[in-house]
Amino acid sequence: MPSCLKTLVQVRSNKVKWWLKYLDAVAENAAKLPGYFPKRFNQPEDTPAFDFIRQQLQVIEDREQFDQEQAKRYYQFRLENELESIYSPNLKDVISGDFEDRMKEEEPATFTWDERAIHRYPRLTIISDPGYGKTWLLKYEARRWAVRQATELRAQRIGLDSMCLPVFVHLANLAKRSPKTDSAVEQALAAIIFKTVSKNSLPFNIQTFLTEKLQNGDCILLFDAWD
Repeated sequence: MPSCLKTLVQVRSNKVKWWLKYLDAVAENAAKLPGYFPKRFNQPEDTPAFDFIRQQLQVIEDREQFDQEQAKRYYQFRLENELESIYSPNLKDVISGDFEDRMKEEEPATFTWDERAIHRYPRLTIISDPGYGKTWLLKYEARRWAVRQATELRAQRIGLDSMCLPVFVHLANLAKRSPKTDSAVEQALAAIIFKTVSKNSLPFNIQTFLTEKLQNGDCILLFDAWD
């Protein structure tokens, strides 16, 4: 085998090994449980406790309609409580009946989050109150995709060109780099990816690889802590 071909094969092999380390690191980091979980749940195991904890999500597609629905329910709650202090046997029934008529409007459409959801909505913003599981959902997707892509790479069923690259980013870390252009954002993301694995030098340019993935739609960006 010519020396130049051997060098090319070696470089490609090193690239695959590096990205496998990255995917493994993403999967491992995503599976780390918050500090309020008992320590025994965070012990290193072949199958971490994260994989046994499930949450069922009902996602509302129309946020504005959801807010209107919540406002109506809050109004009904206040109305019923205020009427408790009014002495009129028939007044409450009349007002509540009128309210129920207005509540017959169709409630916001929901769907259950599953493995197809991320394909259904190529771009999706998840908004909810604290503690509803936004970060958990992003970590679940990051781990699911990282494990799947690493498995496929090791089995040589896919190559780097067809790999779908998951990137989990806390937006505060991205904001520290003050990106103002697309290229600056890509550079910041590449630096975060690089830091995920190690600080050693690489035989290839991460930003170039990331740019190609973004342009081809082979990248899943999971941005946490938008608020």
